[in-house]
Amino acid sequence: MRAKRYLLNRVSAMFVAALLLGLHASASAQFYALTDLGIGTFGQAINNAGQVAGWIDPLNLNNPSATVWSGISSNTLGTLGGSWNVALDNNNRGQVVGATREPGGNNAQIVATIWNGSTPTALGSLGGQAPYANSVAWGVNDSGRVVGWSSTSETNQGTRATVWNGTVPSVLAGLAGQDSFGQAWDINNSGQVVGFSCTQIDCATGVHATIWNGSTATALATVGDGQSNAQAINDRGDVAGYSFLDGMTVATVWSHGSMIALEGLGGTSSSAMDINNRGQVVGSSTTFDSATNHNNGSFATLWDGTSVINLNSALDPTIAAMMTLTEAYAINERGQIVALGLAADGYHTYVLTPVPEPSTSALLMAGLCVVGFVLRRRKVAH
Repeated sequence: MRAKRYLLNRVSAMFVAALLLGLHASASAQFYALTDLGIGTFGQAINNAGQVAGWIDPLNLNNPSATVWSGISSNTLGTLGGSWNVALDNNNRGQVVGATREPGGNNAQIVATIWNGSTPTALGSLGGQAPYANSVAWGVNDSGRVVGWSSTSETNQGTRATVWNGTVPSVLAGLAGQDSFGQAWDINNSGQVVGFSCTQIDCATGVHATIWNGSTATALATVGDGQSNAQAINDRGDVAGYSFLDGMTVATVWSHGSMIALEGLGGTSSSAMDINNRGQVVGSSTTFDSATNHNNGSFATLWDGTSVINLNSALDPTIAAMMTLTEAYAINERGQIVALGLAADGYHTYVLTPVPEPSTSALLMAGLCVVGFVLRRRKVAH
């Protein structure tokens, strides 16, 4: 009798262990719940509170309206009196930056803008006459320091990487000196800025991913064609963007002197758009169709350490069958991702929130039931 009881307890314990091992393996896979912000929404950034900054243009009439979403609730941001505005980044204080068209129709000046709440404040530009003296704010850190670009020439091609202290703009020197062409895309909480600049004033040799430490511009290493673009920087100084190789883009991370070309989904093109402090990178990658010998579409992609993940595969299959995530634009410290998706009625912005695999809770309950069964058997046996 004792031998039988021992054997039963051993088998039960092994079954529980197997379930718990299965639970551990299952929990290692990351799945996402989806929040749909609606048709014609274009989210660009997400802060750690989950607030998304972007714009709405449901009829695709090139008439965007800057918007911030908290969950599915939206808040329309004020204009400077013109016909449209866009939100491009937000910080953890809730400040939003982007651009607003001033009154005067399509030839009116486009002005870099910061919103505190829904109230817009125009940021200064580097001068010049409309419609060529435009400026756009692309990034803001938690101190409220803003970066972007401002143009001064009458060809609208002379954009300069710009940083604003308050409403006062300053030019960030490029790789060829103070007057070189460039644009700044992001700034971290240490004040490091990334974007692109040129080694020649006329950019005859192309553009290069650049990091600015104070007023010093440093070109980041490149692969292939020698051209590159830095899109985002985290608080550790890790930079994400892309390099050009044989005319295609390759998602790239620069980390403290090292350059890493990220593996894509099998196609010939990929790009990285954002990186959080955990080193998670989001962007897009193409797959490859061997039958046609061509790329087979672009898909929202997550690079998580050594893994490259097509985010469409991390969704509930029923939901994934109704739309395709084509590009991931932003990721916060909680791992929430802002992605653009194409559904039957047009483009939507989706917020992806990490959740345990659906089967995890079922496995946990099954394991607890077996534990309870073993305990009951022991009690009866005594």
